[in-house]
Amino acid sequence: MSPGLSLYSVKAVIILSDDGSRIFAKYYTPPHQAASGAAGTANPFADVKAQKTFEKGLLEKTAKQNADILLYDNHVVLYKTESDVTMYVVGSPDENEVLLYNVILTIRDAMHLLLKQSIDKRTLIECYDILSLAMDEIVDDGVILETDPSIVVTRVSKAPTQDSVNLGRIDPFSEQGVNQLAQLGRNKLSDWLRQGLGSGSGSGSSNGAPGILRGQGILTEEVLPARQKQISQSGRARRRRNNSSFVMSLVPFASDRTGLDGVEALMETQG
Repeated sequence: MSPGLSLYSVKAVIILSDDGSRIFAKYYTPPHQAASGAAGTANPFADVKAQKTFEKGLLEKTAKQNADILLYDNHVVLYKTESDVTMYVVGSPDENEVLLYNVILTIRDAMHLLLKQSIDKRTLIECYDILSLAMDEIVDDGVILETDPSIVVTRVSKAPTQDSVNLGRIDPFSEQGVNQLAQLGRNKLSDWLRQGLGSGSGSGSSNGAPGILRGQGILTEEVLPARQKQISQSGRARRRRNNSSFVMSLVPFASDRTGLDGVEALMETQG
């Protein structure tokens, strides 16, 4: 790998309120900084005091501008203002501004989708866990992982816990309660079917045809041939009974023993 080639793109992700207080801040260190040993690669955000000084000057600088990009303290900064908060993405001066702009847009759009309301200081503090997870899905150790907000939302959102449903709090006589019970039943049925199909596919026959709901006696490879044989035998018995009824209806018309012998021979043929 070339010495100048690196996936490290973001130096910091910061969210500040209008009064200057920090809501979220995460600074990233280049992974090969210690190994390089160059004198000019010292981390300008080594301690909290340096970070606070940088954030204070950054807020004062962006308060006087309306653009989404600026060059401050030898850093390229992309920012977006929402309600009473401002979100920043900080990169090196030779970084791709379009890439950093996509990151700040992803942060803003993902938070809108996750919070389902306006992005403000109070909401971000109350949902700080979701904010932290979303940031880790977008940027990890200075490397940009994802710029699609819908994918970020899918990874951060929690799956519904179906087993934790409190049936005692569901009113079976209300429309909402009936809908909840119906949804719970559908989910349980889907789980049982998936488990049955999964166990059947894992214990299929030697020719590669998986069993269907193996162990439950429904169309398994062992039951199916016996079931087909039973259906075939019942069909032949039904046809024999129908033929016998037809032949016996001819008995009153047989006037002699010859006629009766013909009827018996016809029954044997039909049987």
